[in-house]
Amino acid sequence: DAGAGVGLEIEVEEDVKGLVDEGVVEATEDDVAAASFFHHIHVAPWGVLGLQLDESTGELALRGPETDAGVAILDPASLHHIQAQGPSGAVGASGAIYRAARIQGDAMFPLKVVSAIQVELQAKLHTYGEKQVIHAVGPDLREVQYDSADEEKAVEALTQTYANALREFAASGLRRLRLLPLSGGKFSGRFAPEMPGMTVGALGAAFVQLDERQRSSVLAATSIELCIYKETES
Repeated sequence: DAGAGVGLEIEVEEDVKGLVDEGVVEATEDDVAAASFFHHIHVAPWGVLGLQLDESTGELALRGPETDAGVAILDPASLHHIQAQGPSGAVGASGAIYRAARIQGDAMFPLKVVSAIQVELQAKLHTYGEKQVIHAVGPDLREVQYDSADEEKAVEALTQTYANALREFAASGLRRLRLLPLSGGKFSGRFAPEMPGMTVGALGAAFVQLDERQRSSVLAATSIELCIYKETES
């Protein structure tokens, strides 16, 4: 149960922060910075659009607030779609996001997005009407460079992607952010059982990579949600 796993991992990180604050355990500055970020994250039982999939019926239900112009939502984009195919034909979370942004029929993404995302791990925020979308291309962990390596290499790639997405959010001036686990489902490859812990580890390390101004901007957010789309994962 990936969503519950992510929630549990974040609770553990917050518990560690409490022990550090009480002087029970020692921690580095990076540990404290990451824990302060986790303290701001709420694991939400809905996707970035406020919808949740009931896997037993295949039906979508509105479980959370719908997004508006003040919310940045993370899109687990495909490099192929960004560079070649455009939003048209995208499925899953990305397809739903593109429909909400009313770009699902477009043959290409805006030039600024295409120029900014040339390879995996890059991210770019773009405004589509009232939808603020951070396109981020996470690593395909089925690729040999990850599949043949240890978990650390995969976490490093996830970290870089989340860090780039957080930088886009920090620069946007927005105050609400909806994240989701990147490289999930089939893209997790052999790492699927470890993805909850890897996601949390990468998020914490991503925040640590930010400079002080970017960290302050992220922590000034009034809401940061880690959204879980499937009912069985919440």
